[in-house]
Amino acid sequence: MDDPETDAFKRLDLRQYSASLGYFIDKRECWKGSAVLRHANGDKVVVSRNSEGKFVYYSFRDERDNGTIFDFIGKRKGLNFGEIRRELRLWPELRHPCPRCRIFAQPRRMSRTFRSGLPA
Repeated sequence: MDDPETDAFKRLDLRQYSASLGYFIDKRECWKGSAVLRHANGDKVVVSRNSEGKFVYYSFRDERDNGTIFDFIGKRKGLNFGEIRRELRLWPELRHPCPRCRIFAQPRRMSRTFRSGLPA
């Protein structure tokens, strides 16, 4: 069983994260509930949600390359589990998925003084 933070990370949209690494959706090969993603380096993966609502992927090129966002990042960026968690904490899609996790605090509103100093 995953801790709340890890569980929230696994629910991040892997399609959006992969786009930040240069992957694009191949609409010709997608089917209901799954997206086929390609990269300029020839990598090709399919992304879908499992029954628990977590995004999972598998590679068409390497049958050992599959899993969750942790596996995806670890394989492509060579990061360990702790480094992946630190990177995902900065990911903009995380708003407030886990009320018990302090790292997901609501963003503060800008003060009027600060906003008035911004260029129009």
